[in-house]
This record gives sequence, structure tokens and C-alpha cells, in this order.
Amino acid sequence: MSQTDQLKAGQTVEMNIGGKVLVLEPIPYGRLKKLFKIVFGVIGKISTMEQKNVMESLPDIFEENLESFCELAFDPKKHDFLTPEWVEENLTLLHIREISETLIAVNGIKDFLGRAGARQIPANMVPPASPQPMTVTP
Repeated sequence: MSQTDQLKAGQTVEMNIGGKVLVLEPIPYGRLKKLFKIVFGVIGKISTMEQKNVMESLPDIFEENLESFCELAFDPKKHDFLTPEWVEENLTLLHIREISETLIAVNGIKDFLGRAGARQIPANMVPPASPQPMTVTP
């Protein structure tokens, strides 16, 4: 069982990455809706590509979407350090996956979709996340 499996909707999680604390918490609906558009757009692009082109295209896909993803996923008032340069120098693919899984949990998306629906989100596209130090607040 991963750390994100134990999270509940409404909780706040702090992740320490690159000497900074990222606060993952429930996102207001307007930002969450925009975040869904980005995530499902990326999934749509990847799902229509031939397998051999996916790995070649991933850097461009991330570059096109990562800045917008971060702007929507994190409260800008709490994360003034979250610049494109900081993201590029500090976030790994495993961090991005863990951030995504945590946001799914704390925003109640697993609860909303049901466990079976949440498992259909393509988790096999990247290797399992290595747990980062987290502080969970109910």
C-alpha cells in the first residue's frame, strides 16, 4: 500500500523537494477543472501515439504542460518559489507522479470516481513513485 492510498479527501500534505515545502491541498473547483483539462489532454495525446513515439514526445509534452499544471496544482501565495526554472531543476517524473496521486486523494477524486474508476487513470505510464517525505494534516 502506498502513502497516497492512506490519504483522505480534505487532508493537506507537505512534500519536501529541493529544499522547499510544497503544500498539496484541496483545490478550488475552477482551478481543478482547468487542471483536469490539462491532464486529460496529455493522456489523450499519449494514448493516440504509437508506442515508439511516446518516449520521444514526453519531454515536449511535459514542457508544454508542466508550468500550467504547477500554477493550478499549487496555491501561488504559498509557492512563490515555484518558477519554471525551479520546476525544471527540482521536479522529477517520480515527483510529478506522486504530486498527481496526492492531488487525486486530497481532492476526493478517488472517492468521487470510486476505487475502480480511479484505478483506470493510467498509472502504468511511469514507474512507481518513490515515497518522498510527507507531513499529512487532517
